[in-house]
Amino acid sequence: MSDPESAPPESAPPAESPADASPDPSALDQSASPPLDPYTAHYPSWAQELARKYFTKTVATFILHGDIRDVVPAEDRDGNRIYPSLRTFLIDDLFAARDVIIFYDRSAGIHFADDASRTDFSRALAGQDTLAGTEYEGSLPKAPDKVFELLEEYFRLRLSDGTRVACIIDYAETVAPMAEASMYSAQDRQALVYLQKWSRDSLFLESDFTLALLTENLQDLNQQLVQSPHTAEVYVPIPEEDDRRQYIDWALDERGDLFRTHSGVSPEALAKNSAGLNYTQLRTILADVLENRNRLTPETLSDLKKEFIEAEAYGMLEFIETDNS
Repeated sequence: MSDPESAPPESAPPAESPADASPDPSALDQSASPPLDPYTAHYPSWAQELARKYFTKTVATFILHGDIRDVVPAEDRDGNRIYPSLRTFLIDDLFAARDVIIFYDRSAGIHFADDASRTDFSRALAGQDTLAGTEYEGSLPKAPDKVFELLEEYFRLRLSDGTRVACIIDYAETVAPMAEASMYSAQDRQALVYLQKWSRDSLFLESDFTLALLTENLQDLNQQLVQSPHTAEVYVPIPEEDDRRQYIDWALDERGDLFRTHSGVSPEALAKNSAGLNYTQLRTILADVLENRNRLTPETLSDLKKEFIEAEAYGMLEFIETDNS
């Protein structure tokens, strides 16, 4: 997803490919459907929402929460259905036209979508080391306050040159956790200030820049960020019945007969009776039948579903059988 007025990078696919090109408002009929529709029709609903909000140019910081550890329904360049990870979807589709894509989490530190992004960051960092007498190029820091100091300088340098940048901060609740202000360390406070500043800075808002904070539970993230008018929360839902049916059909492909041989539950019934499960959990059920030849029965499916949902609730939820079950 890129600024409609930005020229596509040399490595981007041809502009006539609707799945990857950025819309040019001047070339579209404003009286017709919204300009983004032809370019985001294959996106899941949450990604379409993010794209719409981004193109208002009023928000550049997005908080993605919910089923973010699951795969994402998408399409390849030939229009075929695929289910990549969220990281792959962000790199190859949603932020495909960005010049630089940076990832950060407290464990891995700063890492990059491709070698070009890494090379550009290293080049900028070398200049910073020369000016400030630091040695960050040889060993990047992992602590949020030091990392954000480097990113701040890099963002401002590159955005001023018109570079298109996306930054994804995973496990955002470990960077800006929900806690009373008095419980925050100096490092936590500094990290929070950087995130708040980036969300409202005019350079960031007017440039082709997106900051995505990833967290499974919105309540675990600092509420100053969540409730800020300068951030937008985007909920990634678990799949509905139609979504589950499409995934099951895609996953079975030419192995549908094998599945029916070892399953007492039809693909249609599996999609209907798996509410609350995500794609990854469905994949586990299908693989157990196809690879291990373990028979799937209605009783087995019910037990697996209970096991998955109870695990998602970290043991705080338990299903109780009743006479009406």
